[in-house]
Amino acid sequence: MRKQIITHVWLIAVLLCWQMSALAQVETETKEGLRKTTFTTDRGEVSVYLPNMLKKGDRISGTVMAEPAGKNDRQWEKNKAALKGYVMEVQEAPDNTATIDKDFFNWIIPTAISGGVLHFVLKDEKGKTVAIEEMSVAEQGPAALLSDKLTIPRAIVEGSLVPSRSHVYDGDLMNTRIKVGDRPAFILAESPREAFFVCPEDILGPLTVLVVEGNEVQKATTNVLSIDMMADKTTFSRGEKSEITIVVKGLDGMSVPVPLNVVNESPGIVSLSGGDDQTITIYPGQVDELGIYQHAFTVYARHNGAYEIYADITMNPPLGDISMCPIIPEELLVPPPTPEGYVYVGREVVVGYAYVEELSTVPLDRENEPDDIVFINSRTETVEGNIVCEYMVSHVFAKRSVNE
Repeated sequence: MRKQIITHVWLIAVLLCWQMSALAQVETETKEGLRKTTFTTDRGEVSVYLPNMLKKGDRISGTVMAEPAGKNDRQWEKNKAALKGYVMEVQEAPDNTATIDKDFFNWIIPTAISGGVLHFVLKDEKGKTVAIEEMSVAEQGPAALLSDKLTIPRAIVEGSLVPSRSHVYDGDLMNTRIKVGDRPAFILAESPREAFFVCPEDILGPLTVLVVEGNEVQKATTNVLSIDMMADKTTFSRGEKSEITIVVKGLDGMSVPVPLNVVNESPGIVSLSGGDDQTITIYPGQVDELGIYQHAFTVYARHNGAYEIYADITMNPPLGDISMCPIIPEELLVPPPTPEGYVYVGREVVVGYAYVEELSTVPLDRENEPDDIVFINSRTETVEGNIVCEYMVSHVFAKRSVNE
């Protein structure tokens, strides 16, 4: 079975902008600050991923992927070979090119741009222009990051897109490594301010995200979640009703609310209790001791047919402003009793979603081990009911070796 290197399921509504030409159709969508442009040609689809926020003079890098068209293997192989000859160029900077047979590109945004607009030109294997896409470029970059720490969303979903912010990013993803727990992450794009990666699958719970950029090492913590759906029926006859249950796992230790977005993609077939587009807030007190949350819905059939209901969790990364956080409570820094057969490795401290290296004692280059035990002390500060700061201290214990 043919499969792209990376497959994404975009689970929330996006703004689609269509541009038509004689040879190609262009679709652009932006999610979490990552821009995905898909060129649909007779040969197949070419998708380009790059940061949405560009500044003059930026070094940026991104990913280009192709999915050949074809009704049979012969057509598919022919179109695949043709797509390898396709080239993406920046009209204002001809040296900025990306070939489809190479997965990554690395560009410098020109400083002299008329009207603040770049033109990306897709050319076929014969050098003929297939499509042109415009993209705005800012005179100046966004406001400086409020922290020099790595910041990522407080919770992410396995297999999903993850935005991250750090001052160590230089725009070249080829010299960047990102790991979630002990699993490497696939990086889609990078700018001097942000990197966008795909969370590995089949991992759950509180984990450390490690970023290595050249000689710089940074850490942050997050909860990796999974979203599953259990349904009594997937096809209805008119007038029937049934139950579906959405199960979210990996919420261990979460002390802030998590927004669960649920969308009925088949409103003509079924209706969903609570509405066809709703956000359910998961509060820490609703999560069981295993880190699991469940929510049941009633589905009513309006017409015969199958239905689709999607669920997603999206939490934006903070800017890392910890100015409103008081001094971390000392009791959170005190480790619990050491489990029998284990030794205390140290603590990892996160304040305002940012890793605090000066208070953390776990070596930055230490890899997580399967037998590690992690105890999490957390606290949330609120002002007039609004969360202004969260502290999370992870105390790490390693299994004692036979020589200790």
